[in-house]
Amino acid sequence: MRETVGIRIRRRCPGDLGGCLAALVFVAFLNPLPVRGAAALAGSFRSGVCVSQTRPFTPKQETALLMGLRRSSGLADIHFNDEGFLDLGNRLHFVDGSSTARALITAAVDGRDLYVIESHQRSSELAFARIRGSLDYQNLKSAPGLTRRLWNIEIDFYDYTELRGHTEAIRAFDPALNLLHELAHPIMHLRDSTGDGDALGDCERFINQIRRELGLLERESYDPVNRQAVTPYGTGQRILGELSFVRFEPGKRSRKYRLTFDVENVAAASLVEPRSAGVRAVARR
Repeated sequence: MRETVGIRIRRRCPGDLGGCLAALVFVAFLNPLPVRGAAALAGSFRSGVCVSQTRPFTPKQETALLMGLRRSSGLADIHFNDEGFLDLGNRLHFVDGSSTARALITAAVDGRDLYVIESHQRSSELAFARIRGSLDYQNLKSAPGLTRRLWNIEIDFYDYTELRGHTEAIRAFDPALNLLHELAHPIMHLRDSTGDGDALGDCERFINQIRRELGLLERESYDPVNRQAVTPYGTGQRILGELSFVRFEPGKRSRKYRLTFDVENVAAASLVEPRSAGVRAVARR
């Protein structure tokens, strides 16, 4: 959906559009710019999911993300079109996948908001992924009471290369599933664990439903457990973050699987705001 007349723009935090939009209050009768990704929003609002123009993926990262989305949703034709927007292709053409994941991705593509996916390689400010609302839009002519929002979803693909553990656990925590986690925050209005007697949180509980439908391991808690480990050759110590996953099978004892990562390399900030990141960051570089 694209709107080009009477747009009020209210800045919430720095986003993909650049500083020039900070003073922009009203835009009228402008046509979209011929660029791939979200920069065309300077003259119009188009809802959906798209890649960032200023922080694009590498071809390898884009391929990995799409493969993960195809596995999760079963939508065989899903792709980013020439404008950089996620296109579901033939929605009746799906093979296996999770019906919950399909519904979530469809809601993001067909909804009223825009989700811009950004690559933040080796970022010092996030662990794995996070989402931030940056701009609100109102069309004063056709829908004066309707507010649409631009969301920035930041993914650090490098962090996933730091994961060590069983292959099944790595499959249950790939970039695509973390993207779904971030989308579930605004679309399903779900929160992460606050630590008040709920180790998992509503958002990861929802993603576990997707994992269950896919036959994947389920995440046991939101926050990683930290432990000290000796570096190779005993030259020093480092802190490892540990994420735990479990497989539940009827009539059998549940089996645990663990993923570890070097906290110094992955989680740079000592505190991450609520509604951000697939894990809460736990250390400072």
